[in-house]
Amino acid sequence: MMSEIQEARNSRITNNKAEVMLVTSIALISLIYLLAQSIPVLLRIIGTIGVTLMAAVSLIITIRTTKKTYSSPIWRVFIALTLAISLYFIGEATWDAYSWLISVDMPYPSIADISWLAGYFLQAYALFTLLKLSSINLSFRTKLVWFVASGLIFLALTYTLITPLLSLEEGLPILFFNLAYPIGDIFLFLLALTLIIFIRKVWLSLIWLPLAASSLIEFFADLSFSFIEARGAYFEGHPVDMLFTFSYALFAYGVYKAGDCIITLKTYFSKNPTKFTPKMSMHDAFSESLKLNHEEFLGKRLLLEFDPRSNYEDAVVDLVHEALSYGESVIVFTQKGSNTHQRLTGQHHVHLILLVEGFITPKHTRKDELLIYGQDLWMITETLRNMVRFEKICLIYDNLTNMILSIGFQGTYSFIRFVAELMEGSKSISLFLLNSQAHKNTIVSFIEGQFSDHLIYDQKGFRAIKLIALKVR
Repeated sequence: MMSEIQEARNSRITNNKAEVMLVTSIALISLIYLLAQSIPVLLRIIGTIGVTLMAAVSLIITIRTTKKTYSSPIWRVFIALTLAISLYFIGEATWDAYSWLISVDMPYPSIADISWLAGYFLQAYALFTLLKLSSINLSFRTKLVWFVASGLIFLALTYTLITPLLSLEEGLPILFFNLAYPIGDIFLFLLALTLIIFIRKVWLSLIWLPLAASSLIEFFADLSFSFIEARGAYFEGHPVDMLFTFSYALFAYGVYKAGDCIITLKTYFSKNPTKFTPKMSMHDAFSESLKLNHEEFLGKRLLLEFDPRSNYEDAVVDLVHEALSYGESVIVFTQKGSNTHQRLTGQHHVHLILLVEGFITPKHTRKDELLIYGQDLWMITETLRNMVRFEKICLIYDNLTNMILSIGFQGTYSFIRFVAELMEGSKSISLFLLNSQAHKNTIVSFIEGQFSDHLIYDQKGFRAIKLIALKVR
């Protein structure tokens, strides 16, 4: 008992380390900035070299994270973020070189601005790719409303921000950058705002919120700088520099947390070998109870409707043992503490993915189980993507009822279709459980329509209702 308490305490400390570092760094930077108000040289250092150092830290964290996420389906997002922060760092370093080495008081516009603007495109690409990779299931009406709203926001911001700049008597290069920054910022702002508003509707994980928030801070920082500089009120060490520093800090935190989740999923399966030689004799209790053989179930997606008062877990356990006896990798999604969890915990070669209430980032337990947030559909699908490289799979999802009640019917339907497409053409077996008594007949009928093969386990026992091509009744 004491070891479990200590494990939980250590897990919380490890999981909160990034948050502690983020808050500490922001608090420390703010304190130093306040203390430097009476020291012009220190204020200038903070507004130039200090910002560059934070960009460098963000770059290092992003590069290390990107290397570890190699071969992940989301890798191109990290590549785009790495290139973006690289360009931001080059821009900051170039600004410092102008300021400290060449003694240019206001290096604007300069090569640094070209680097920053190029980074905008790559960061926008990363955010746009995230939206495309998500399981977007917005209705046509919602998409139309948001499209119109985004257009109106764009026009309003463009008119408000750009019109005053056009009246300034500046040269063509300065005018170009005065216009390029607001336009780039507006696009980045709209993408980040879309992510934040629809992050749950498009079933995108909450782990991407810090990156979206970083883009919003960058938006306000850039606009503030443009207007302050246009009026000749900017000086190195201006409070607007702190916004850039905070944006880089949040960027680094967002990349680290998102990467940590991807890496955790990737290493979980690599540390749990899936190729093994069965050490038990053939166990066909699941197949024999339906008067079939195991080979006849290969490539099937099975829906098991159960009565919670029955011993339906026996069928799940029988399938697990049968799959293991045939050398198949078993992946089980179930609620932490469920009967299925209790029956299978400690079983060798069984990957237990435990769905928990309350947002957490994926983490291992001492029993080689993986904890993920039960309402994070994106994280669940990423977990499944990590398992598709396995040659022989038996997937069990316990159960669809909890998913419907937590994320809704639309999200559950998207999940079922995702699994169907992911496992199309394979010889993998997948079993989805559904407590049909907890839903209306219309929902049950629709779920049944997504499966060709239908089983039932109630107080009368375990039996097949429909098995396509086997003509079982």
